[in-house]
Amino acid sequence: MPVEDDAPEGVTPRQRNIQQLQRVYCRGELLHEVQMLELFPDSKHFVDMPIKNSSSVDEVLTQFQEQKNTYGSEKDWKERLIAFVNQHFDPPGAELVPTTPPDFQDDEIPLQIAQIANATLRDWAMELHKLWKILARVPASTSADQISRSSFLHSLPIAAAPNGPHSPLSRQFHGENVLVVPGGRFRESYYWDSYWIVQGLLASGLRQTARGVVTHLLEFVAEFGFVPNGGRIYYLTRSQPPMLSDMVRLITKLEEGNGAEENTAAWDLEYLRAAVPLLEREYSFWMHRGAHGHAVEIPVSGSNGNPTRVDKIVASLEKSGLVQEGGVQTTTTVTGQQWDAPNAWPPLQDIIIEGLLTAGTPKSRLLAKRLIQTWVKAGLMAWQETGLMFEKYNAQQLGGVGNGGEYTPQFGFGWSNGVILTLLTKYQAQLGDTAVVS
Repeated sequence: MPVEDDAPEGVTPRQRNIQQLQRVYCRGELLHEVQMLELFPDSKHFVDMPIKNSSSVDEVLTQFQEQKNTYGSEKDWKERLIAFVNQHFDPPGAELVPTTPPDFQDDEIPLQIAQIANATLRDWAMELHKLWKILARVPASTSADQISRSSFLHSLPIAAAPNGPHSPLSRQFHGENVLVVPGGRFRESYYWDSYWIVQGLLASGLRQTARGVVTHLLEFVAEFGFVPNGGRIYYLTRSQPPMLSDMVRLITKLEEGNGAEENTAAWDLEYLRAAVPLLEREYSFWMHRGAHGHAVEIPVSGSNGNPTRVDKIVASLEKSGLVQEGGVQTTTTVTGQQWDAPNAWPPLQDIIIEGLLTAGTPKSRLLAKRLIQTWVKAGLMAWQETGLMFEKYNAQQLGGVGNGGEYTPQFGFGWSNGVILTLLTKYQAQLGDTAVVS
């Protein structure tokens, strides 16, 4: 059903639809009662439940208030509230349906994976490659212009200029972009997760799918001026580290090797020309919109790139207590929270490894090699033990699974698969005999 154009002046029907849904999923008494009474073990469960077709936001909130006005005991109220939610809401996850990436070939081994010399690592990479079929999604609804009944944020396509050529940012899969979700409770796309997912898709030879993942994020910029934290209306108040420009670089760079950076034939210039204005818009958001600045004095001198200084930084990292037998932990403090010790997160391993390799000294490269080997060993051990890839791992136990925070360990897992596929295909020389795990 199309959104009726009866919104106040200056507010589009889509914006009004989002504002209505925010009364259920972002604020209000219903949300407060459901979460405080812990109707579900996961705080994300209710806010991902679509409103049934037989109900509306106004009906849900009106009937909820009627129920609340006849409040009995707390136990009675909780039971009635559970029944009310089940009456008016569908289970979470119905807005996206599984699909096969359009460029996935069941009977082919991707070129970069086929070039992995070690048979154990190559077989593992193929199993991770197959997971893209498990994590790929398309919206169940074919139009973002329809009235939404859930918190899912269906992006709007970027139209070509009037009377202009076909837009390089157009969707390439039945009018939609194929999304790749992290997995588990994370049923929608996420901003910075997508960076490592794109890396993994490219290692798997799935460039068309990777392009769709990036175009989806550019669509958010076209509408909102920034990329939300994730593809839900409750993420519209925040973002994640701005990785979009680098994602565009990854999918538009068609050739590698010496001279590729300067060779225009090595780039998808049509896509770049269409994407750059949107990247500039996102840049402006980060630099000017709601920014809070603090003056920090950072000494800068020509010695900052001195190999001796770099090696001192490497030595400091090695002595910090962050580098453990199962990876680099986020902090040295144990708090029970997931972004503290002993958890090691895949994207942070990749960032540290890339930084050490870019530093370019023998000591930094040696530590990078050690971290590559450690992370591959840890992931392989966990895979051989469980058959799963996890969101985070235990840095203090080789192959151990991470824990802590508000939810149970999640598996799937988009960025974990992407980091490992990148390490296996890009850094074979640094891996040695990693497949031999005792």
